[in-house]
Amino acid sequence: MATRIYTKTGDKGETSLRSGQRVPKTDLRIEAFGEIDELNSFLGTIDLPQTKKVQKDLMKVLAREKVGSQWLEKEIDKMQENLPELHKFIVPTGQIHLARTVCRRAERAYLRMVSRFKMKNSKEIQKYLNRLSDYLFVLARWVVLPKHEL
Repeated sequence: MATRIYTKTGDKGETSLRSGQRVPKTDLRIEAFGEIDELNSFLGTIDLPQTKKVQKDLMKVLAREKVGSQWLEKEIDKMQENLPELHKFIVPTGQIHLARTVCRRAERAYLRMVSRFKMKNSKEIQKYLNRLSDYLFVLARWVVLPKHEL
């Protein structure tokens, strides 16, 4: 028989951290990593090679491994070379803009968690999440261009 996915250990509103410590499901750590998981899942609905790389990075974030934002900055700069300069607010439309707002929410949850708990690689992850929302904003503009090459 296959291992059951349900353990019944969360039925009373608690879950385990990687350390094994039991915490309420409302714990800031559970909330923050849940928001990042939601962002990762949402990005999976966007069928672009760029979002697949981001998903791999977010899996590193969930595992609390180091993740770099330099590639995001390079890609932002490349895409912006082909974009008209912004002089006014744009009306956000489409899944990439929605992913950007989910990213901002995940970033806020992460920052609340970091302010309460000392977290491994928190500065790199903070920077990554901040840069990721910038990247998603530019990517959303870039994909609507009639011709785009990176």
